[in-house]
Amino acid sequence: MYLQVCRDSALILQRKNFMEKKNYADENDISRDLYFAIHEVVFSAKYNKQRLDVPTFQANAQPSVKDKIKVKREDKCPDFLWSYFDYVNRRRRDFHIECKRLRKEKNYHCREYVNNGLNRYLDKEWSYGLDCEKGLMIGYVEELAIEECIAEIEQNLTKMALPILQKLVMDINFVEVVFLYHVLDRTDIPITPFELHHYLIKIVNDKA
Repeated sequence: MYLQVCRDSALILQRKNFMEKKNYADENDISRDLYFAIHEVVFSAKYNKQRLDVPTFQANAQPSVKDKIKVKREDKCPDFLWSYFDYVNRRRRDFHIECKRLRKEKNYHCREYVNNGLNRYLDKEWSYGLDCEKGLMIGYVEELAIEECIAEIEQNLTKMALPILQKLVMDINFVEVVFLYHVLDRTDIPITPFELHHYLIKIVNDKA
């Protein structure tokens, strides 16, 4: 359900961005607009019977009952954290969303998307997606064509011996928003295999 909400929210963000062409100073400004797009979707007629909560924006990762003392993971801060309760196993679980700006500059390159974004779902110190079967990364694509961006991400995935991306089968294919996923084996973080989704959104930024 969270993935579907985020797909709808990504489309709203892209459409509003195209119309308004806002001057985004940084990645957090874009994520803030995404946060309000999620609000709009969650409270829409399509989802009002689901009684969904909205995610927390930029909150520290929450403690796990498995950890007897505080661990480094609890100092990490995913862009969005969506908590839900697994009543069968009597455990709180957190769906994490990591967002990255994708531009030509070194600090925003597709390599960073993989090394300092995707890797947080594989590195035990970060442990994004802990005890979850799925997670999500969102890329804000500026200055690059989305297909060019996908090719560069996949080059870096190949260097790390990680599976390349697959396009999600949709009833409608969108040009400025692309939905992809792959399945990862995680040696140090439960649960594995882990399905990581990637939503790439074309952003028009007057400051870009």
